[in-house]
Amino acid sequence: MSICTACFDGETIPKCAEQLIIGDTELAEGTELRLYFKILSTGMIGYVTAEVNDAGQIVTGRTVDDEFVYDPLELPTGTYVELWVVAESENVNISDRVTFQIDAVDQTCIEVKVQSIGGEYVTYDLSATV
Repeated sequence: MSICTACFDGETIPKCAEQLIIGDTELAEGTELRLYFKILSTGMIGYVTAEVNDAGQIVTGRTVDDEFVYDPLELPTGTYVELWVVAESENVNISDRVTFQIDAVDQTCIEVKVQSIGGEYVTYDLSATV
């Protein structure tokens, strides 16, 4: 990556990532989370919803009225982004990062580069990038 952080190097994600699998967790299925992203060149921070699925993975999107809803990231191509996860609560503190596992190693954030890879929305598994 071109910008140094203490985060796990998650390689490249597709611009049209409709759903991201962030990593494994011991949190309960259905736990509501936020996936924060920080564009490293500008410092801009935003988030999309996430939750723990039945396989114990943190995935973007959430279940609403028994239907899983996705929030595509839609980040600019070529952007380096830091991703981290925070538990959803009434008083969210974006510094209270959830620990997750990638290849059985604890992580609190991932640095990725957004690239244009095809034109379709896809599910992308960041935990499989090692």
